[in-house]
Amino acid sequence: MVFAMLEKPDEVKAVAEKLTDFFIDWGRLQLAHIPDFHGGIGSFYYSMWAPAGTIWHQEDAAALLSPDLYGEFIEPCDRKIAAAFGGCIIHQHPIGYYPVDAYLDMEMTALELHIDEGGPSAEELFDVHKKILATRPLLIWGDISEQDLDWIFSNLPAQGLAVNTVVASPAQAEAIWQRYVG
Repeated sequence: MVFAMLEKPDEVKAVAEKLTDFFIDWGRLQLAHIPDFHGGIGSFYYSMWAPAGTIWHQEDAAALLSPDLYGEFIEPCDRKIAAAFGGCIIHQHPIGYYPVDAYLDMEMTALELHIDEGGPSAEELFDVHKKILATRPLLIWGDISEQDLDWIFSNLPAQGLAVNTVVASPAQAEAIWQRYVG
């Protein structure tokens, strides 16, 4: 993909535009057939509620790009997708390039910044988390370690923050609940 961006930029932009239009049409079709859930919509994957008309979007491949390539080829598509819906939550991984500043300048409802095994810790992402929370709700999702959960719940404000950690069992979920909420 990167080589195609460099060797055939017009072709890549044309394909990206068609895929963007398809994504928007597909999202609208799904939203037209998904019944409201308590005045909004539920996400099957995150088990989270969002305002009606919200879509979940992810741009994992941005991690493979430079900021310039993202800005030239993908950012216009992300902007169009975000503007096309009543709400948009974007999923991103902090392993490579993740365009937080661009997303904060878009019509995003919330940003989700995954915590990946082997990637930056919650402490290392602290400044990014604070930056997001200054203007948008933040969802932190992943198989989050106890050390990262301790950092998150000790250092980030609760306002606008949702933490959705993967657990292996109901007992693990209960232990996490008791530690931080109970």
